[in-house]
Amino acid sequence: MKLRCSADSIRLRVDEADLELLRMHHLVSVTVPIPPGKGLQYTLELSEVAQIIVEFEYNEIRVILPKDAAMQWINTDQIGIEHSMLNLKILIEKDFPCGHASLPPKA
Repeated sequence: MKLRCSADSIRLRVDEADLELLRMHHLVSVTVPIPPGKGLQYTLELSEVAQIIVEFEYNEIRVILPKDAAMQWINTDQIGIEHSMLNLKILIEKDFPCGHASLPPKA
């Protein structure tokens, strides 16, 4: 799972292995180690909530998705889930390799 942040948005890109973890365990989490002995953790969780929730505590960004909507996203061709809260835009997207051939190098 990849995290991209800007001044007004959080974007999580979830690969196929992460989707399988979400499907089976309803949770995927990554920690970026920051010496000495600290880190930034980001977590995507499925839960029985009514809407997307974003929390930040103890150096962890936690995005909680409604379980039913998330399972529909996981099990279909739907690419992403978007949500806005106050001044923050949340985007969770499937991150699959492109299916098109590379362009030939320019001469």
